[in-house]
Amino acid sequence: MKNYKYLLLGVFFSSTSLFALTLNEAKKLAEKADAAAKKEGFAASVAVVNAEGTLLYFQRADGAPRGSVKASQAKALASASYGLDTNDAVNAIAGQKPQYAYLPDMTAVAGGVVLKEGDTVVGAIGVSGAADDQADHRAAIAAKAPDAQ
Repeated sequence: MKNYKYLLLGVFFSSTSLFALTLNEAKKLAEKADAAAKKEGFAASVAVVNAEGTLLYFQRADGAPRGSVKASQAKALASASYGLDTNDAVNAIAGQKPQYAYLPDMTAVAGGVVLKEGDTVVGAIGVSGAADDQADHRAAIAAKAPDAQ
């Protein structure tokens, strides 16, 4: 993830939250999530969004359910919008924060995982296609794992 520097009114500032994820990075994340989904035994749709929730990359594996296309994108948008994994939103709604269910752009189904650099949200990944949304969540988490050296 890149750190971009901007000149605004004669003052330099840097940001890792705007356009920090590159297309190449987004594609690699999606490929890792897809590989994890295949290991779990399901065909997935994978969406990667930037910090603003704008779609950077999308892929749908052969055999992934038709509904998984929009579901993966909605999960990624929810995670980027609120800076939390959608699995955490599910748990919050089931617990003491049922109001989370009514937030705009909230998709309270596991499979959306926020991508951060330090404390800064740089994007999110959404995975959909498994019969069990916890499998979607595990595939999305696997995309964030460091590459083996």
